[in-house]
Amino acid sequence: MCIYYVDTSVLVSYVFASDPGHDASRRILEDISIRQKQKPYASSFTLVETCNTICRKIIKERKLSLIDPLQMYVSIHKDIEDKYQFLLSLIINFLIERLNIKFVDEEAFYNFTPIDLSGLRIPKIFKKSIELSYKLSLRIKDLLHLVYAFLLSKTYGIKYFLTRDIEDFARIRNIVKQLLQMEVILIK
Repeated sequence: MCIYYVDTSVLVSYVFASDPGHDASRRILEDISIRQKQKPYASSFTLVETCNTICRKIIKERKLSLIDPLQMYVSIHKDIEDKYQFLLSLIINFLIERLNIKFVDEEAFYNFTPIDLSGLRIPKIFKKSIELSYKLSLRIKDLLHLVYAFLLSKTYGIKYFLTRDIEDFARIRNIVKQLLQMEVILIK
């Protein structure tokens, strides 16, 4: 069984019909969840980043529109806070219902662990990010996604990392495969 971790860039392009990567993201996510009947995974970080991006693009910037019928339901609300709350609930439930996506996290990722001999302690997920940062040379948000996927792979068997961040991940695909035993799938 192939287990997939879904990066924010893929979820955002999936829900925004006007995103240039919408069709490609829709095809791969629906193939995984509907035709292959597999459950794609995403971290709580993906959930937070997706909600932030969606709300910013729709409510604040008004740059993008959602796929139908989601846009119609959001437009009903006039108060910005009501619109925001409704939008978050709508998007999360839509992704869970439509794609059977599972947002997961592990409390152990946030256990404090020593980082050096001076006694400094930080959450495990940040320590792993520091360990990988010079090897992967990514922006922190992309690095955190990889670290989440890697740490979750131990519990959920994640083997594939789906992303639309082609520029960032194309150059490190082989390194990720070697270091983390995960294949990066670039969705164009």
